[in-house]
Amino acid sequence: MLRPATIALALALLSACETAPPPEDPTWQPMRFLVGAWRSLDGAGSTLEVWTEPHGMTMYGQNRIVRDGAMASFELLSIELRGDTFVYVARPRGGPATEFPLKAQGPNSVTFVNPEHDFPKRIHYELSADGNELVAVADANDGGDQRIEFRWSRVR
Repeated sequence: MLRPATIALALALLSACETAPPPEDPTWQPMRFLVGAWRSLDGAGSTLEVWTEPHGMTMYGQNRIVRDGAMASFELLSIELRGDTFVYVARPRGGPATEFPLKAQGPNSVTFVNPEHDFPKRIHYELSADGNELVAVADANDGGDQRIEFRWSRVR
């Protein structure tokens, strides 16, 4: 049987092992609007994109597309701080990385561009004024019709 003093000591040791979350780094403020889970539903399918809080020099993300109850596609994502530049890194289906350096940012938007990539060349995220919808556009950055648009609602 454990004595109350033993239990108190064990609880004190456990709480001493906990670490406080790192303070928010203001450098990451332009990317923070992405943090959370975002979902869209469309008939037989859904898309879910999830972004973690920045930790160290990286935010991690994942995008999953489900059609007819089965995963149709997934993409591993990250945003990395390299020196004073953010770089969006996409790994479709977990494959080789394609990098898109930050080109522009606003209070609730970011645009990453890689003119050497076949498609997309530009990836743009924008948060709605009420903070409940996230729009992502992947396009050829040429004003043409070649584009993919996602509209997600925040998952609460």
